[in-house]
Amino acid sequence: MKRVEPILMIEHHDMLALDQLKRNLIGAGFELQFRCLLSIGGENHRYIYEVKKQPEKRDLLISDQN
Repeated sequence: MKRVEPILMIEHHDMLALDQLKRNLIGAGFELQFRCLLSIGGENHRYIYEVKKQPEKRDLLISDQN
């Protein structure tokens, strides 16, 4: 079975920063569906999301963190 939706993987160890990142992505127009969590040692995890919808305007994705 071929996957239609792209996958987004976020590696993070700070839950507050991860939550803020998810809110920013959703605010920019992404629709994400959580798929799984991979523990990669210590407090580091990889969060896998299926991208159900992407924003129409790419200029919304520019941030001061780039």
